[in-house]
Amino acid sequence: MPPSRPHFARSLGGCARASLTRTLDALKRAGLLGTAAQVAVLDYLQRTEHGHFSAEEIHRRIAAGGERMNLSTTYRVLSQLVEAGFVANANRGNRLSAYDIGMNISGT
Repeated sequence: MPPSRPHFARSLGGCARASLTRTLDALKRAGLLGTAAQVAVLDYLQRTEHGHFSAEEIHRRIAAGGERMNLSTTYRVLSQLVEAGFVANANRGNRLSAYDIGMNISGT
């Protein structure tokens, strides 16, 4: 059985599909499953200008793009991506965390 792909992979063009494949491969090499939620969060952070975003902001922007994901899933995925080294976590004070891309998985 071929590895599962996020549901949005069917509508991607060749270049975007290659990027998705690289993302999935990197997630799996890090010991993650490469779930649709992991790909969506990592893809969002890779596509945005560098900056620090709260989990709530990341969740809201992904939802605005049409992906359905619970806020608790966003927090869990961010924790997984931080632990794997893909995402950096910066404390904003007042117990708020901000997240940014921690490493370039594209190989460029």
